[in-house]
Order: sequence, then C-alpha cells, then structure tokens
Amino acid sequence: MASSVMFQSLSYQSCLYTLNNEELLLASFNDGKASRISRGHIEELIQSAEKISGIENLEQKSVYLHCGAYGSSLIFNLQQADRGLCLWVGHQKGQLHIKDIGPISSEQSGFCDGFKAGSLLFIYSKIMSLDEVKVGLEESGVSDKIIEIAPLSQKIYKIKLKKEYAFDVLLLKKDIQIDDIPYLKSIEAENLYHPIGEYQLLDWP
Repeated sequence: MASSVMFQSLSYQSCLYTLNNEELLLASFNDGKASRISRGHIEELIQSAEKISGIENLEQKSVYLHCGAYGSSLIFNLQQADRGLCLWVGHQKGQLHIKDIGPISSEQSGFCDGFKAGSLLFIYSKIMSLDEVKVGLEESGVSDKIIEIAPLSQKIYKIKLKKEYAFDVLLLKKDIQIDDIPYLKSIEAENLYHPIGEYQLLDWP
C-alpha cells in the first residue's frame, strides 16, 4: 500500500506544501500553480543570483515560503563573507524564476525583503543645488562610482551607481564618511516592498 503524504497549510490554506530533504511539493491556489522543486533547482537559482549580482560563493542561510492573496513566493537569504542577497522567487511546474533580488547585510539572518540595488538616497540638512551636490561628491572621492544624480526634493538626491557597484550599496553606505560631504545628514538605502502574506521557515538544508 502506498504511503500517504502529509501536507501543511499556510495563509488560510491558500498554500499546501510538504518537504523532505530531496524536494518541496507546493500547491498555490490563489495563482493556480503547483510545483515539485528539487535541490538541483535551488543550486541553479543560486548560480543565477551570483551571475546577476556579481557576488560569488553565496550560501543559502534560510528559505521561507510566503503565501497571500497574490499567490506565493519562495524567499531566500543568501550570504557571503561581507555581503548578502535577498531573493523573492516565483515557481511554475518546478521551474524557478527570480521576481526580485536585492542586497542585504551579511549580518542579517532570517526573513528578508532586501534593498534596491544600484541607488542610494543622500539626505542633506539644507537646500542644495545639483551643482553643489556634484562638487561635494567629487571632493569626497565617490563620484567615480556614480552614473547619475537625480533630485527628489531640494534636500534629497538619488544617487545612481555604476553597474559594477549596484549590489554594493550597503557597503558604500557604510564606507562613505558623511562628514566628508558638506551638509550631508544621512545616506539611506531604498527598501524593496512585497505583497502582504504569511510566511513559514522551511527546514530545507
């Protein structure tokens, strides 16, 4: 007699799933998707993340299932020595695709949303012209990493980084000396936002 499979539910049974060391079986009713996901799929996913971000030797620290009215996602916290990535991943018939990818701190563990790659917000204590902002960045020695400076208000400027620095936003935020740039009050990374739902840590090595 065949053994029965015990499924667990999440978000008022909008998702049913079961997990063993080899694969995840997942049915997501709100988006009408069902998948059988293997460790091989996960390894391919990590390789894709490394290619997109330019960050090598990433290791999976945790993976979550997230379910809600929108459907479902798998959320991966990947870490390297001094950088991390948060992946929101969609699925269809066992095939995985990255919906969102953003840097996180190498010290962040657990569930994540991530930050936008490629830009930082520079917030000043007084009204600044674009030319004044440019001069300050040139004098601080960070202008060679920048491709565009866009004003969001008279005191807030979005600094867009060159492609090779896109996933280094948190390292740059940490390394830039605020006191070296006139009237700069703070530097902020932009949060990534995702749908509301429930999430569950998956015990999946």
